[in-house]
Amino acid sequence: MRAGIAERAASRAGAGAGPAEAQAYVQRFTRWQVVQHAVLMVSFTGLALTGIPQKYAQLAISRWLIEGMGGIERVREVHHILAYVLLGLGLVHALEMVARATRYGLRSQMWPGVQDARDLLQQLRYFMGLEHEEPRFGRYSFKEKFEYWAVVWGTAVMGLTGLILLYPEVATRYLPGVVVPAARAAHGGEAVLAVLAILIWHMYNAHLRAEVFPMDPVIFTGRMPRERALREHPLELEPPGRASAQTSATGASVTSPGRGGGPSTP
Repeated sequence: MRAGIAERAASRAGAGAGPAEAQAYVQRFTRWQVVQHAVLMVSFTGLALTGIPQKYAQLAISRWLIEGMGGIERVREVHHILAYVLLGLGLVHALEMVARATRYGLRSQMWPGVQDARDLLQQLRYFMGLEHEEPRFGRYSFKEKFEYWAVVWGTAVMGLTGLILLYPEVATRYLPGVVVPAARAAHGGEAVLAVLAILIWHMYNAHLRAEVFPMDPVIFTGRMPRERALREHPLELEPPGRASAQTSATGASVTSPGRGGGPSTP
């Protein structure tokens, strides 16, 4: 079943191309997911560029950036607009996930599980020379799940604290006044954490790894070369018999994309 799904995904990925090219790729992301990532990328980058200089306004480089972007009032205006864009994207994504859960149940290959903890430990042991092989992943590795849920958590925290800072009068009608300085501290701290996560974790995985340098194009095209997919996500593409043998040997649970009649869930 897994092989058949992979073949259909490759066929969709190569629609309009020759048979050889279609078989050379697998569909990794839908067009809608590519669009969501593009909106996230643009809004987050703009929020970082307009927000970090405000947090460290005493620095000369921050004053230079603020003046270069048209002054503090313009910077705040752009920051608020991009914040609404990011919140809107988060709301749409949340509603989409609720709709999927309502229709297909609470099964998603993006949920973290026990196998992810095992994979993390095996990865660490491999780096220390205690394992001969790296863990074998299905559709999403523990690294991808960690990054996804970090975005979900960060968006929720930044959105809630940002709304409190933007509408303090409304917030303090229902919450104690201390919530405003608390929101300011949390908003700024989470912003720095998010920027550092992008510059260190995401930048390495998406740009600096030897396998993808200088940039991983998969999130922009939605397609991944089959040969690379077999290296990085073998449990998703290998024949069912081999996957079953791997499951018996490792105790890992392997789930095919879209099993049970529903689409592949993110």
